[in-house]
This record gives sequence, C-alpha cells and structure tokens, in this order.
Amino acid sequence: MSSDRLSIDDIIEKVQVDDLLNIKRFIIMTILYVIERTTLTELAKMCKMPLSTLQDNLKRLQELGYVNVRRAITTRGVRTIVEITEKGKRRYFEVYQLLKTFLDKVHGSESR
Repeated sequence: MSSDRLSIDDIIEKVQVDDLLNIKRFIIMTILYVIERTTLTELAKMCKMPLSTLQDNLKRLQELGYVNVRRAITTRGVRTIVEITEKGKRRYFEVYQLLKTFLDKVHGSESR
C-alpha cells in the first residue's frame, strides 16, 4: 500500500509502533542522517542529552541495525564513533515520508 493511500488511522497506528518515533531516537537519527558519523561525545552535545541516555537509545538503534557504534583510534586517542547505516538511512527516510503524508492529510495540503 502506498503512503499516499494510507488513512490517518493507518498512519497513527504505524507511528505508535515504530521505535524510530521515540523523540530521543528521532533526534539522534535526524542528526546522523545529516552528518552520517560523529563521536559519541559530540553526538551527546548535539542532541543535548546525557551520555547515559544517549547510550541507552543508541543500543536500541544498534539492535535494529540503524546505527553502528565502534571504538576507533584517532589523533586525539580512542573515541567511540557513531554512524548511521544504510538500513538506518532508508528507515529514517521512510518515517520522514510517513510523517510528511500525515501532516499533509491533517492540514489538507496536497503540495509535495
């Protein structure tokens, strides 16, 4: 079924069961969708959330295959690197399209 043909109830049902629509995870994924890769510390600053909260949410995103978290040696020492996966990019775009369709239906907009 195309997202254009989904009813508002269908969209709301999809939104309620999607882990990516947890607001903290959505913020994390939005940032990673744009920049693709960063350190854990920088991501925590950008998300404005404590490291422990970020790590809890990254664990779930990693279980879903949306992000990779790894240790790497850099010129500044060992850092934790977080990057979005191709699967994560695809899923983020799908959720974006779903939300856009929902907002278009709610506001009666047909512009795309």
